[in-house]
Amino acid sequence: MNREEYKDELLSFAKRQREDRPIPDAKELTEENWQRRIIGGSLMTWLDQRLSGILAERRTLRVFDFDQKPVVVFTTTPPGVAAARDILGESEENFVYLLREEFEHWKENHRDSGFRSHIHCWSYFDNPSPELHEDLVDAHPSVPPDHLRFHRTGDMWGPNCGVFADHLWQWTGESMELLLEAYSEGVY
Repeated sequence: MNREEYKDELLSFAKRQREDRPIPDAKELTEENWQRRIIGGSLMTWLDQRLSGILAERRTLRVFDFDQKPVVVFTTTPPGVAAARDILGESEENFVYLLREEFEHWKENHRDSGFRSHIHCWSYFDNPSPELHEDLVDAHPSVPPDHLRFHRTGDMWGPNCGVFADHLWQWTGESMELLLEAYSEGVY
């Protein structure tokens, strides 16, 4: 499948997803509204500071036959989809935003394992895994255990080419507070 087919089918898929699962209104969100703001800031930082470098690296790595105008796929949660819509509007030529599970479903039938036609970036909030939860509770005894959140960010743009970071936050009941930036981070 060439880039144009990949892009057209992905844009059509994203449009159908938003028709079936509309983006929540920011007024309807509480903790999620804070997540929307944080994810939106993360997306703007990625667009301003990381994307141009990725595109430049893809141009120099000709052995991989990267498309020079790849589709950027941003995966997230409902608050992140709302943030992406706020930042990018309803349509951006080479940019698609989807829920994480929507993109996983899409990839089942649309392979681009070499990242020739797309770049994948993500930013979303998640609860710590049970394995980490006990250690995090011990390290932060003043935080109610059910208020701990990870903000997971990263990108993949080629075989073994990408970065990730998990930032530890707490929900206070009124706002999100950063407890530890880059709790875990690395490269692919």
